[in-house]
Amino acid sequence: MRWTQSAWQLGPLQISGEWLAIIVSLVIGGGIIGLLRLSKEEREALTDAWFNGLIWFLISFKLLPVFLSPFTYLENPLMILYARATPNMMILVYLLAIIGWFWTIIKQRLPFERSLYDTLFAAVITYTIYSILVPDYGKTTDWFTGIKAVDESEITYHPVNWYKAFLLIILITYEWMKKRVDDKGVLFLVNGMGAVLFITDIFTLSAPVYGLTILQWAVIAVLVLFHLFYQRVTRFLHTFGI
Repeated sequence: MRWTQSAWQLGPLQISGEWLAIIVSLVIGGGIIGLLRLSKEEREALTDAWFNGLIWFLISFKLLPVFLSPFTYLENPLMILYARATPNMMILVYLLAIIGWFWTIIKQRLPFERSLYDTLFAAVITYTIYSILVPDYGKTTDWFTGIKAVDESEITYHPVNWYKAFLLIILITYEWMKKRVDDKGVLFLVNGMGAVLFITDIFTLSAPVYGLTILQWAVIAVLVLFHLFYQRVTRFLHTFGI
């Protein structure tokens, strides 16, 4: 959608269409939590955790480059207005958002597995909405799925965002029909999201490093770490009644 590649003027502030799409997706994702099968108290607490994670995400997305390259922005402070995390920084941005969410879960003493499952489900829906709204042109292609870029040239590209959205909708639909809120549901969502990111990155312009892109290596690392520590963390939190 071309509006995501434009800038919107909100009074004295200017916000990019992509930023607007991110905010809309995250707010809708938070609203999805209200539709899940939770008690009123659990829903309010989990929504609070979601939006705390959202705040950490937005702050990290905007300010992480400033913290990592402070001298660049000290020389030209106005550049802070245009600062944003690069694709290679996004893993750290997501990690900081998870820390914000996790801190709220601990503080509210919510059941960890159920909270994780519901948050993952809302997060997958959020990323699906973002993928629908924000174009991601990949490698050139002759496939029937190819789309033209905004320059109106005859060259067609892989619509990577549509590939993601299509696979994620299948993932969401399958899991919604299963209605699982246990470890199997958590593992399915984590593995499924990892698989979608790994597969669709094949069609992007990312340069391979030792045979795989940086994102693909990151997906493998996250999945390995998750499977190594998920059960351990769960058992540890159970000792504190969480």
